[in-house]
Amino acid sequence: MLNCRLISGIIVLLLAFQFHIFAQTNNLDTTISINPKQTYLRINNDPGTLDAIPLALDSLGISWGDSLMLQQMGDYDNGPGGDVYTAMIGVFSTNDSLLDPSQPHRVPGAIEAGEDYVSSPTWSGNLATDIPEDFRIDTTYISVPDSAEYIFVCAHDSKYGDNSDPDNDFGVRIVIIPPSTGFEGDILNMIRNDFHLSQNYPNPFNPSTTIEFDLPKTSQVSLRVFNILGEEVATLLSASLLSGSHSVEWDASQLSGGVYLYRLEAYGFFQTKKMILMR
Repeated sequence: MLNCRLISGIIVLLLAFQFHIFAQTNNLDTTISINPKQTYLRINNDPGTLDAIPLALDSLGISWGDSLMLQQMGDYDNGPGGDVYTAMIGVFSTNDSLLDPSQPHRVPGAIEAGEDYVSSPTWSGNLATDIPEDFRIDTTYISVPDSAEYIFVCAHDSKYGDNSDPDNDFGVRIVIIPPSTGFEGDILNMIRNDFHLSQNYPNPFNPSTTIEFDLPKTSQVSLRVFNILGEEVATLLSASLLSGSHSVEWDASQLSGGVYLYRLEAYGFFQTKKMILMR
């Protein structure tokens, strides 16, 4: 009986400690507003564009080797196109400087981290803007590379000068998961597994495909489709749904072939996946 009580007590203490660590993680949750006019990409002849502001990691309490969850929040106004969702991108750097806007690689201290995300050509001159060290920010899990002192974050766009954010909701959410807790893997899994957006099937498809997702709690859900330029082409769902598994079928017979993005938003969760419409 004593052994059983002892074991039970240890389990309770471990669960309490894990909850404490998880609570600490939530306390390190912050959202930083991003001006959609600012970028670290080449901005050849794009009037009104601003340089991206470097975020100092130490001022955020971030250390080398920390596990981060970076999450895009909100959207912005893209001139006559109205509010749009466009992929956010980021890059770690050893310093806070940027080169001249005409340079194809404007971040001299860029550090490799995450999976490279190829950016669109610039609006003027059709010039490549991609640098190999940057990565997409959607709901992204990444480790801070050694020697990183700053992170640059901006919208992924091909034209920045006419961007604006009148409702001031465009930003990046940073959840810092400290190392050496023994529970960072469990915490990451908890965050990842709360909500789940599956890859559509079939993929590639013509003309229809099915999108499935899981909700751990009743949530107001938005499921939208965007083209590769970030322009919304369809709203598949905008409703309150009960917890559980859900599926939506999308008929794209009225659209041309190409790459499309579908984005799930629910209870503060954001995730986007890519799909291909074949013609």
